[in-house]
Amino acid sequence: MRYVSFLLFSVLLPSICFSQAHDSLKSKKATLDLEIFQQNVEIAWWLYQYDMVAWRTSDSLLALTDPAVMNLTKEWFCYQDSAEQWHAIYGRYETGAYQPVFHYVMDSTQKVRRTKEQVDTSLSQAYARALRLGYQKLATVMANYDIRFNAYLRRLPNKCIELWFLPAWQPDGRTIYGVELKYVYDPLGKRLLSKIEKIDKIRALTPSRTTIVQLDYQNHKIPPVSGIFFLWSYNRYFGKISIKHFYGKTSLSKMGDEWIWIHEEGG
Repeated sequence: MRYVSFLLFSVLLPSICFSQAHDSLKSKKATLDLEIFQQNVEIAWWLYQYDMVAWRTSDSLLALTDPAVMNLTKEWFCYQDSAEQWHAIYGRYETGAYQPVFHYVMDSTQKVRRTKEQVDTSLSQAYARALRLGYQKLATVMANYDIRFNAYLRRLPNKCIELWFLPAWQPDGRTIYGVELKYVYDPLGKRLLSKIEKIDKIRALTPSRTTIVQLDYQNHKIPPVSGIFFLWSYNRYFGKISIKHFYGKTSLSKMGDEWIWIHEEGG
């Protein structure tokens, strides 16, 4: 059985509108939980936006001839301000303190500019501490794998810091799926409060527009955040990507200017 779950986004901004095609599905006791799926989609959308900001601002950073670029540490991060404008901060973390060096802003047209605007010290110090501790965890958990990861972090409504690690585009040109790591730290970024470390069968894929990919998440009742993020991030580099899960298959289809999630039950 094939049905549409909801409209996802047009160009950049997500707009959610449920449009279930079969009322009979409501009586089923075991099927894809669209509410939880939507929650995963919203997290993956934040990760996707964060990744876009990181990608564009790091390109601007690497174009600089400033020797300070060579002295930066890996505790860099992106965040949205109260006006929902994205910022990217690159700096140095040493002797327990973080010093922002380069500050970029990306506007709604995706134009990147460097700014001298001061960064909130409480935010930068807490984020840097959480990243330092997170990278230590990452090194331990993934010690047996030669995989490069990207980090994504944000403040939760309760002011705690949520930190995600997902596989980056690898130096050899391959993309990887099958692992997502999430850590939650206290508001100061000093103490780990909770963790979720999901490591499935890790697979590497070489992008090709002639390759049809079905991500194998058959042990998952809901497509995971990392799988949805992978589909969004790399869909244009493959012929098509879908997610195989416990209840069937999920994919994206374009209708006019909008993208629609398509869920198919069964094999």
